[in-house]
Amino acid sequence: MRKVLLALAATLCAVPQPGAAQIYNEQRAINNYIMIANGRRKLEDLSRIEQREVREVDRLVRGEPRRKPESREACIEDEIAREGGSVSYLHSRIIDLRCSQR
Repeated sequence: MRKVLLALAATLCAVPQPGAAQIYNEQRAINNYIMIANGRRKLEDLSRIEQREVREVDRLVRGEPRRKPESREACIEDEIAREGGSVSYLHSRIIDLRCSQR
């Protein structure tokens, strides 16, 4: 089941949809999604960026359309993209704080 879910989520994450929320670290998002589904991790334990990624993977797995990012989420995505698409946990918290001020 894990392999099937990994393949499905990876395929769904790779499909670009203009104007939709983007998952910058697909592998992290998929792994977090699986750990939450298996009860090995709680959503509250993740950073806000990781939570958003997990929610987006969940939407994709359920077949729901991807939604457009909110202004705060757009800020977070822009900051992550500016850093090359992947940031450390500490840096993700700094970005989250910076974007919450807008």
